[in-house]
Amino acid sequence: MPLFARPNRRQFVITALTASVAMLSVSPTVLAAADTSAVIEIGSLYEPQNLDNTAGAGQGINEAFNGNVYQALFGLTDDGDVQNVLATNFTVSDDGLTYTITLQGGVTFHSGDPLTAADVKASIERVTAESSKSSRKNSLSTITNIETPDDLTVVIALSERSISLPYNLSLCLDRQRCRNRHHRQ
Repeated sequence: MPLFARPNRRQFVITALTASVAMLSVSPTVLAAADTSAVIEIGSLYEPQNLDNTAGAGQGINEAFNGNVYQALFGLTDDGDVQNVLATNFTVSDDGLTYTITLQGGVTFHSGDPLTAADVKASIERVTAESSKSSRKNSLSTITNIETPDDLTVVIALSERSISLPYNLSLCLDRQRCRNRHHRQ
């Protein structure tokens, strides 16, 4: 075994817990003398292979960019509820095969360009494309068509009912829940 081998998940968790307990056991006298300008740098074992979440970038892309760079239509709260993020609301047709999502107005990309329904459509189609290696591709496989009747409305047609669509179009608002969700998919 190499001297500096990457720890497995269990070793990493045990080390992190040990360090946490050690930090909590520091006496108040030591804390009072601590350098308040000190900086703690925290790293991740996951490193994105590229910046394209549809090109098989691995777990690192989720760790580094979800919530920091990428935003979703919806977010998951700590209780697992779906909350609007880039969407303001959604409705479901009586047969459960059509979702109509209304986007927030005034949302812009870093370039200053406005977020439009066409951008949402392009993003979903990129994730569901045959060549996509996105971890979300399978969860969106019931989508058969996406229409954009105006700049703030996205209409998604499904091949079968899916009460999970808003959940599947979400990112976690709590990072631990994100990690647990990713490992279950």
